[in-house]
Amino acid sequence: MNERDDAQDAWAEQTTLPLEFDMNTLIARARRFERAIRRRNQIEIGTGAAIAVIFVVAAVQFDIPAMRFGALGVAIGALFVVGVLRTKGRVEPLPVDLSSGAYLGAYRAALLRQARLLAWAPVWYVLPLLVPAAVFVSGIRQPGEPFELGHFTLLLVIGAVVSVVNLHAARQLRREASALE
Repeated sequence: MNERDDAQDAWAEQTTLPLEFDMNTLIARARRFERAIRRRNQIEIGTGAAIAVIFVVAAVQFDIPAMRFGALGVAIGALFVVGVLRTKGRVEPLPVDLSSGAYLGAYRAALLRQARLLAWAPVWYVLPLLVPAAVFVSGIRQPGEPFELGHFTLLLVIGAVVSVVNLHAARQLRREASALE
C-alpha cells in the first residue's frame, strides 16, 4: 500500500504542460530571461562598483564626519548590493537536454527565485544605500543653518520608486511562473 501511495504522489507531483505547449518557444523565453538577468546584473554590479569607488574617494575628501561616515556607508552598502547580486541574483542557463516537464519546472523555479529576490529589494537593495545616504546628506548643511527636508524627501522618493518598481517586477515574474503551471 505504501508503494502505491508513493506512486500516486509521484504522479500527482509531475508537472503538467499546457495543451498548446511548444518546447522551442519555452526555451527561447528562458534564454531571453537569462540574458535579461545577466544584463541587469552586469549593469547593477558595474554601477555598484563605481558608486563604491566614488564614495570612498568622497569619504577621504570630506572633513565633515557625517559626510565621511555616510560616504563610507554608501560604499559599503553598494558593495553589499553587489555581493547579493553576485550570489543570489545569478541565473544559470537551463540545460536543454531536460525533459519538457523538467525544463518547465526549472524555468518556473528560476522565475520564482528572481521574483523572491526582487520582492526583498527594499531590504537588501534600498536600505543599505538609503540609510547611509541620509547620513551623508545630513552633513551637507553647515552648522547653524536650519534643517532642510528637501534632500531627505528626495532620498525617500527615490527609495520608494526603486522599491515599487522592484515589487512590480516581482509580481510580473510570479504571474509568468503561474501561467506556466
